Amino acid sequence: MCLYSLQSMKLILSVCAITLIVFCTIKPTVYAASFTVVNGQVTTNGQTLNANETGSIESGGQLNTGANIAINNPVTQDNATVTNNGSITTTGAGAIGALSRGTNFMLTNDGVISTTGLSAQAFIFNGDNSTLINNGSISTTGNVSQGIIANGGNVTIINNGR
Repeated sequence: MCLYSLQSMKLILSVCAITLIVFCTIKPTVYAASFTVVNGQVTTNGQTLNANETGSIESGGQLNTGANIAINNPVTQDNATVTNNGSITTTGAGAIGALSRGTNFMLTNDGVISTTGLSAQAFIFNGDNSTLINNGSISTTGNVSQGIIANGGNVTIINNGR
């Protein structure tokens, strides 16, 4: 005697298949800590910086995160600093190169930062007193995409690059 109809079994298998697909495509959680991407290293997980932490992408290092946030600085996590001498690349709808919500965030770019995709953003500065010093290259392509969004108070942008 069968307790489930064929239609019920198909529904259960469909739900299981969808659940499996969702769990297999979710990237692992990245915990906050200072980080360094060294020459020759390719890192595909986004990096999170909490208070007083530093991130460094050395010349020849690559932070390539697909359609995610490459560098995340959460609310109340102040005084984080990033130095990019390599490359930060995001590709996909809604991708963000750096999102800062803490105060006193500083990013110095002497390398390449590139975002591509629908509504992709190179930088979003939502925290106060953020600073971007660009001596390298920043590019953003895609419909409704923007290079820099500065919503925080007293955001300083110094562009010596392109």
